[in-house]
Formats: sequence, C-alpha cells, structure tokens
Amino acid sequence: MSTESTNNPADRRSLLRNWISLTGLVVVVGSLFSFFFLFVLDTVSHSANPYIGILTYVIAPGFLIFGLLLGLAGVLRERHKRGGAGVLLSAVQVDLSRPRDRRIMGWFLAGSVLFLLLSAIGSYHTYQVSESVQFCGQACHTVMQPELVT
Repeated sequence: MSTESTNNPADRRSLLRNWISLTGLVVVVGSLFSFFFLFVLDTVSHSANPYIGILTYVIAPGFLIFGLLLGLAGVLRERHKRGGAGVLLSAVQVDLSRPRDRRIMGWFLAGSVLFLLLSAIGSYHTYQVSESVQFCGQACHTVMQPELVT
C-alpha cells in the first residue's frame, strides 16, 4: 500500500460505514435480542409450545445469519468500491463535552431503547399468536377443521 492511499481519510474509514452493513448489524442486534427474549419466555412458560421453539431456534437464528451475510455483503461492496483499501473497524471517538456528540448519543440511546422495545413487543405478540387456537387450527393443522369448529 502506498503512502498516498494511507493518507486518504476515506481509506481509513471503517468498511462497516455503509447502509448495507449497518442494516445487517441492526438485523443482527434485533435477532439476538429476540432470541434471548424468546428463550427466556420459553424457559419461564409453564407449558411447552413447539411454535416458540421454532421461533427461538429456527427463525431468530435465520435472521441472525441473514444479518451477518448482509453485513458481510456491505463490507465486500465497500471494499470493492475503494479498490481493496480500508480497515474493517476504525476507532470511534465520543467526546461528551461536545454538544454534537451528546445529541448523537441521545438519539442513539433513544433509538436503541425504541428498537429493543419494539423487538420485545413483536416477539411477545408472535408468541401469543402461536399459542392461539386460530393459529393452530387455520395456519398449521388444517386437517383438524372439526376440532377447530368445536
């Protein structure tokens, strides 16, 4: 690598700083949170539910793998755009004495809390729907129509 390319600030920026990689990382965080939330919900539940197992051990890891692949695709695309230059992770400097950094940190924390809250609500509602008679009788076990009617 020549000194010309190492002095370019765009080459020192993280390869993860693109919308594809950031979207993948958001999916990864959401899937991990949903996995742990559903795992705890399954653990403390008094009755066994096979659908919660499908959500916890198949669907959530599927989203985790999708998010990781999306992040990797963003890194590879960004690296190709830069001609092979760039670092995977760059140092993040947060100085809370600067108003801009405080504002960004506030929005980040508020967005994170909102995202985790929505993930928890979505996971819980998914669990509740999979426990319902309508879900069992109409979505999965259509052969059990007489039992559903009764």
